[in-house]
Amino acid sequence: MNEEDLESLSRIVKWVEENKNFDGFRWYHVGVKPPELNSLVARGILEIISSSTTATYYRLKNLKATKEKIREIEKTEEREEKEEEEEPEPEIEEEKEEKPKPEVREEEKPENLFDVIIEYNEIKDVFRRAIERKARTNFLLIGEPATAKSLFVNEISRLPNTELVVGSGLTKVGLTELLLTRKPDFLIIDEIDKITSKDDLSVLLRLMETGDVKTTKHDMHISKKMNTVVFATANRATKLTPELLSRFVVLNFRKYTNEEFKKISMNVLMKREGKDEELAEYITYLVMNKLGSRDIRDCIKIARLSENKDEARGVVKLMEKYRRKVR
Repeated sequence: MNEEDLESLSRIVKWVEENKNFDGFRWYHVGVKPPELNSLVARGILEIISSSTTATYYRLKNLKATKEKIREIEKTEEREEKEEEEEPEPEIEEEKEEKPKPEVREEEKPENLFDVIIEYNEIKDVFRRAIERKARTNFLLIGEPATAKSLFVNEISRLPNTELVVGSGLTKVGLTELLLTRKPDFLIIDEIDKITSKDDLSVLLRLMETGDVKTTKHDMHISKKMNTVVFATANRATKLTPELLSRFVVLNFRKYTNEEFKKISMNVLMKREGKDEELAEYITYLVMNKLGSRDIRDCIKIARLSENKDEARGVVKLMEKYRRKVR
C-alpha cells in the first residue's frame, strides 16, 4: 500500500466515522477521485452499493480492519524513521567536494493528455496553452451527458495538483478550506449550475476575478493570492447568472454521432482502461446496441468489471435486467 492509498483510506475512515447514519458515500464526500476508489474496490477494501449513469455510491467493507491496517502501516513507518535516525553517520576521513543537489522537477503532466478525444483540436490547443502557462483564464463546458464535455473533464483531472468538486456539494467554508490547504493549480467544478447559494458563489467569483481567497480564523483575517485555473461543467447555461458567465470562456458541445462515439469508446477503453482492441470493440457494441446508450461512462463501468467477452455480456445483462425493473 503506497502513501496515496494510505491518505485516501484515512479520508474514507474519517468520513465514515463522522457520518455513521449514511450507508454509502460518493467520491466528492471523501475527496478521493473515482479511479482511486475503483482501485480500492478491485482490492476488496470498498464495495459499490449503487451505480447509475449519474452517480456511484461506495461502502467501506470493514471499518475496524481498515483502521487496524492504517495503524499498522503508520507504526511501521515510525519504526523505520526511528531506525534511520539512530543509524550512526559514517566518519569522514577527509573533506570531499560536495555533490550538487539534484534539481527538483515539477510533477510531469501526462504526455498523452486529450489523446482519447477525437475532433475539437482547437479546444485541445487552447486548453494546453492555459495549462502550460497557468494563466488565470477560466472555462465553462456546456453540453448534455455523453458529450466530449465529460471526456475533457476526465482528462484534465489527470493533471498534477488538480482538485475536483461537485456544485451540489459545494459550500463556502469547504471551498475556501480546499483552496487554502491544497492550493490547486487547476480546479474542476462539475455541475456548476447546481450551486444555488450566493454565499457559495462569492468565493468562486472572487477567485476567478482577482485570484484572492479570503477567510477569518480565530479572529485573524487570512488572504491568499492564487493563480488557479477553473474548469466548470453544466448541462445548460440557463441557470447561470450573467455575472458568473462573464468570467468564463464558454464552450458548447454537441452530442456524438454513432461513428464518433465508437471511435472515442475504443480510444478510452484501450488507452485508459488497458483493454485489447477486440474486447474494447465488443463492449462498445454492447453499450450501443444492447443498452441503447451513448454514454462513455457505461463503457468504462463495464470494462472495469470485465476481462473477457463473457464477463462483459454478463454485466450488460445485469444492467438490462435491473434497468427494466426500475422503470
